[in-house]
Amino acid sequence: MAYRKVYFRIRTEGYASGWSSDADKAAFKEESRRLFQELGWALTLGRNGGCDTVAKDRQDLYLHPNSFSGVLDEDNVQPLREQLSKAHAFRCYHADLYEEYRDLDDEGYRAELEARRDEITGYILEKCRTKRSNLYVVAPVAEYAAEKFEVRRLCDKDRHNKIGHQFVSELMDELLQKGWLVSAKTSQGEGIRTATDKERGVRQPVTQVDGQITMEGQPGPPEKAPKRKKRSSPACRRCSGWLGAFFVLRSAHIGAHAASVCGSLAVLVIAFIWLSDYTYCVSAPALLCSSAWDRYAWNPSEPGDISLIMSCRRKVRASPSTRKMNQSQPG
Repeated sequence: MAYRKVYFRIRTEGYASGWSSDADKAAFKEESRRLFQELGWALTLGRNGGCDTVAKDRQDLYLHPNSFSGVLDEDNVQPLREQLSKAHAFRCYHADLYEEYRDLDDEGYRAELEARRDEITGYILEKCRTKRSNLYVVAPVAEYAAEKFEVRRLCDKDRHNKIGHQFVSELMDELLQKGWLVSAKTSQGEGIRTATDKERGVRQPVTQVDGQITMEGQPGPPEKAPKRKKRSSPACRRCSGWLGAFFVLRSAHIGAHAASVCGSLAVLVIAFIWLSDYTYCVSAPALLCSSAWDRYAWNPSEPGDISLIMSCRRKVRASPSTRKMNQSQPG
């Protein structure tokens, strides 16, 4: 059996924000009282201009011209609505069901709150948490917590919630004694806040980093930056690559050209001997690139190829770096 908060929406003749006439008011009261009394409900007359109330078993309704509201057994909602539809002075056009009410005594209610102690404690500590230790909460946190974890009961339909407020107040006093909450007087009254970890004496968990014991939240030993390999400059890499490619191509061209023009193996050997002089001369790449290579035509039929090679050789041998190198060689 489930009990719910129920609102029977009523439209009454002659009533808007007030009664249009005493006759309409009397007709409403007479028919509503008669209908519920015939269904076995006990009637309590309203006093000082208040509305009547009716009760049956653990159910009750407040008979207002706009709505009949109260706690009702969920199984009786539809049958009672059908009976209300037979009235003439008013008409029921809808029924809304809201929160549930439980048949729970004080001991059972306190046992349920005790089972949720950790959850209620977490809610209180979160509501009392402040950004700085010199700030305090002056709002009624105990009332908020009691309302949030309230259990609506049939024995407390007016929702005084005495047991809930008592439980939360005792819990907050316990948190103050343990040092989890801190209270102080403020300009707006008594304030309260959640204690910091330092005030509670809570030590952060210990961790081991690279063989050293450190506390969580404290900086550990600085990490060593990985050593970077020294790399040659891009200009050196480009020069060495171009020079290597140049010597390979130059040797291939001279060998092929000499073989095609002279058709003699001796000429080919002489060409590679000349090439050997180029490779150890420091000024040979620049000289070949600047003078001979730019003017050289890649045509094997040209008769001046051999003379061009001879002129390149003379220029290389006549350069200052070549003379210095030749003087250092024996003989």
